[in-house]
Amino acid sequence: VPRPVPATRRRLQVAGTAVAFCLFTFAFCLPLQAWGPHGEITQAALDALSPGDALLKHLGTNAPKLVHYCWLGDYRRTPYERQGEFFYADDYLLFPGMERHLDHLVPEVKRTYEPYFRRALQALRTETPLNAARWIGSLLHFVEDTGSPPHSAEIRGDVHGKMENWVDAKLIHLPGYRPQLLGDTEEKALAGFLRRMDGLIAYSKERGDRCRPLVLADKRAEVEPIVLESALETSRVVADLLHTLGKLQAAHVPSGGSLSGSPEYLLRPQRGLERLPGKVVLLGTPFSTLTDERGRFEFRGLPPGRYEPAVVFGGVGLPHAASLVEEGKHITADIVTPGLTGTGLVRNPHFAIRWTSANRPESWYPGKEV
Repeated sequence: VPRPVPATRRRLQVAGTAVAFCLFTFAFCLPLQAWGPHGEITQAALDALSPGDALLKHLGTNAPKLVHYCWLGDYRRTPYERQGEFFYADDYLLFPGMERHLDHLVPEVKRTYEPYFRRALQALRTETPLNAARWIGSLLHFVEDTGSPPHSAEIRGDVHGKMENWVDAKLIHLPGYRPQLLGDTEEKALAGFLRRMDGLIAYSKERGDRCRPLVLADKRAEVEPIVLESALETSRVVADLLHTLGKLQAAHVPSGGSLSGSPEYLLRPQRGLERLPGKVVLLGTPFSTLTDERGRFEFRGLPPGRYEPAVVFGGVGLPHAASLVEEGKHITADIVTPGLTGTGLVRNPHFAIRWTSANRPESWYPGKEV
């Protein structure tokens, strides 16, 4: 006979779920106070790529979505919902090598460049084009935030908000610009990218310092063309980065094996979380991905070896199954998620982001009984 749930514990469970659901939905009602022209900066960079650019060919219909995914960095700790897509943004913001959220202003934002660059390239080589586009979007957010004059000049407060939004986004275009290759290997490209970002910081910091007294004097007409210069330079940096990522992916010689599957959920997630995709993690490795709209996942180009794919989903446990990936072979690993007793798993139940362990990916862990 099941034990009756104590009234206090039951009330806490209901309240906790209600609060979590409200936070998920309330996030979409908040206005974004951010570097206004993220989308226009990204679009200008995409327009600068030739129609045959390797990145455009690889991402296909997912390439235009970068205009939306470049906002991902501002969705930390909240879900992302746009054009029918619904997923938890932290699944593309937290990973081994980036275990917590960082400030988007210089100097701390500089710590995002290498980890997100490598993670985006990993996604291009081992995940679906959709997941790769989302990872690239996260990288673009930090690059574009850096190009905002108050971000580079370390200016906060009211001046910050005015300065980075006093710009006519319709003027952000790069006619005739030819994107530059930052390096023909991963290490050379990373070094070239970091040098490019140092140049962007110096470029935008000078303009931020110049704009500060003008913003304080409420001289918007004088500020706008200066901020536009930073937006255009940021678009050039993004164009170089996208072109380079595509070249590196195209030059990569696929090896290893592939792994795919479809988690079977015996217990649906908690109310309000039904639409979130499952996150599949290869335990003890840096590899992870999200399931698609059909509930399937796919990895390719995995180094040969033994892997334990585990699915993370609201309301279920952390089941996993061992799979042996061999060179040139495809393995199917269907994971059955058992039903739970007790409180189950809740996303971020203590409303604090933390990296727990390799076996409990970011912010998912068993809810404690009260």
